[in-house]
Amino acid sequence: MRGKGISYDTGWVRGGVNSRESFDPAVVARELRIIRDDLHCTAVRIMWITYAAVPLERVDWAPFDIVSVDLYRSREIADRFTDGVRTLVAQGKPVAITEFGAATYRGAADLGARALEVLEYDEAGAPVRLNGEYVRDEAGQAGYVRELLEVFDAEGVDSAFVFAFALNGLVHRPDGEARDDLDLASYGIVAVLDGRTGATYPDLPWQPKAAFTAVAESYR
Repeated sequence: MRGKGISYDTGWVRGGVNSRESFDPAVVARELRIIRDDLHCTAVRIMWITYAAVPLERVDWAPFDIVSVDLYRSREIADRFTDGVRTLVAQGKPVAITEFGAATYRGAADLGARALEVLEYDEAGAPVRLNGEYVRDEAGQAGYVRELLEVFDAEGVDSAFVFAFALNGLVHRPDGEARDDLDLASYGIVAVLDGRTGATYPDLPWQPKAAFTAVAESYR
């Protein structure tokens, strides 16, 4: 693939509150260097400055230079997912898969884009807990990302953007109640930590998951 990409969350404003509470340019620069040097990415999709279609919208791509779609594999379409990618590429224009990935709980890969449905929200729309107890499955998340990257590369996709580097509103809380560990619902390939820094990058408030390694190895 020409574009080995990942999505990067810059936050969005809802009810006057920014979903990314801290936006330090020095931290952003540091993370982007990690994305370039450690993940071996050649492209970054800035969220939420961009929009892409989903297959149900049936866009007429004739006026466009690039076919740009968010594309998740769920259990219901797993047997025809590769054929769908092949059909996109067969249109003869470069194809960019602008969003794909999996959350971090067991069974999330089967849900594709619907894995966030396990979240409960407060009145302001901020996530506060999970709707039940779920089992952490970093290997499942990593396997999903790796498998889809293999499909995209084999079928001639021009660019792909893993969703996502980090989802800053979904904090990893491993020491509390299981329903409070919002990172289980996160598609981020790093776990955002609650008030502490990580071991791998001691200057940053997150820790790589298994999917981080999967992306790095696939893009290397």
